[in-house]
Amino acid sequence: LQRETFYKEFPSIDQHTHALETEYQQRYTDAVQKRAKVYCKALEKLQSTPGWEDLNDDQKQRILHPLSSRTETDINPQPEISLLRADIDACWGRLKVAITELLEVVEEGRIVQINISEYFAGGVETEEQLDAALAGIREACERLIGEGKKIWIQ
Repeated sequence: LQRETFYKEFPSIDQHTHALETEYQQRYTDAVQKRAKVYCKALEKLQSTPGWEDLNDDQKQRILHPLSSRTETDINPQPEISLLRADIDACWGRLKVAITELLEVVEEGRIVQINISEYFAGGVETEEQLDAALAGIREACERLIGEGKKIWIQ
């Protein structure tokens, strides 16, 4: 731009701009399609969860919305590719939330989640550590079952 003849570079700049726009559009389209595919799979998994058929239409729509709203491929306004990729990464977390909500509605407050990774903190190197972790999980489950709770293990 500091040269007096910079305007002669416009055709070259235009070609490079077109190449960048084409590549961006391809990556955007790929991200949109991948997001839609991932969320469609999540919807299938949610709808095959036991208890789904027991919900009324309003409950189904409320639970489905965070997932179904991301299955569209015609998005307006167009979000950035980084947001689409973040949505893809968040899909399985959103599915877990939806399944939890489904189970809470169906089980009316009886559902309790146990995160078994807490019992394996630091990893397992010996059979004794494995036995101790499994015994802890069993003890927690037996206590909750005794309280009349239904356990959802994560």
